[in-house]
Amino acid sequence: MLVGGTVVLNDPYTDQGANNASHMADVMMSKPLLGMIEIVGAATQHPKIADMFIQNLADPIKFWPWIEDAEAARKVIEEQLGQEQG
Repeated sequence: MLVGGTVVLNDPYTDQGANNASHMADVMMSKPLLGMIEIVGAATQHPKIADMFIQNLADPIKFWPWIEDAEAARKVIEEQLGQEQG
């Protein structure tokens, strides 16, 4: 979980978890990523997308590659909404 400038992580593999959390914090604190903008925008309209985003906070590596790539983010959104309708 990212709170302000602090990363809180519950991970039994501390070194790996610290690396992931540090990378995630760097990404979250840098300029907005186009993929993140797409996902967060969709999350405001679709609870399934919001749930997916929040669940990925427990395992930040699941954000890649779509968090950095708008096209990949759109594909994830379409897949998630397709599952919702199907």
